[in-house]
Amino acid sequence: MYVASSSVQSPQQGASQKPAATPAAPAKLKTIRHRVKKGETLEKIAALYNVSVADLKKWNKLSTSRVLAGRRLMVHLTSENMEYYRVRSGDTLWDLSKKFGVSVDDIQRWNELAADIHAGERLVIYH
Repeated sequence: MYVASSSVQSPQQGASQKPAATPAAPAKLKTIRHRVKKGETLEKIAALYNVSVADLKKWNKLSTSRVLAGRRLMVHLTSENMEYYRVRSGDTLWDLSKKFGVSVDDIQRWNELAADIHAGERLVIYH
């Protein structure tokens, strides 16, 4: 997300200039806890939630990139790395996983789903 700053143009300038863009800090929407599974790395977890390894280390006060299975990590989510999707009639987890480029297991885990989805449900998708 970028917030454009205003630009002032002198009368001598004939061509228009683009205003300079400065990054705006994304608003934190939600903090979740991720339980580390056997074989997971900080890199895999960071990619899963579209955050950086450095942020995971900072949020969880980690001095190393090694994490043990079973540990719970805090993950701060923003509008930049998550979105909501309203399930429509005919949607399947498989279709949604392909649409958003994530796995069926991820969608089930993020939304604490045991089985199928139903029209009208609101799902969170991390990208």
